[in-house]
Amino acid sequence: MKKIFSIVVIIIFTFISCSKDDYKEGKIIKNCTGSYLNINDNEYLICNSEVVVDFNNDTEVLVDYNLIDNCENNHGTICEMAYSHNGTISINEITKK
Repeated sequence: MKKIFSIVVIIIFTFISCSKDDYKEGKIIKNCTGSYLNINDNEYLICNSEVVVDFNNDTEVLVDYNLIDNCENNHGTICEMAYSHNGTISINEITKK
């Protein structure tokens, strides 16, 4: 009985530790100026945009990210469109919602 209880406790803690509670809901925005993450009507330029290559525009996602000051990636514009954003982020993990 103790062995079964121990296994159940381990399984419960495993699920709790793998929880996506810290993830935020957002939406991927792509245009000719770059890739952005929209969270609560704020849009952030994604510095490591290679992580969203396989995501289409307007894809709803769960994401863990960090706000960053400087982006070492050169996001040279490929169009003359101006697109304002609320900052720059680096994505740690992302999954489709």
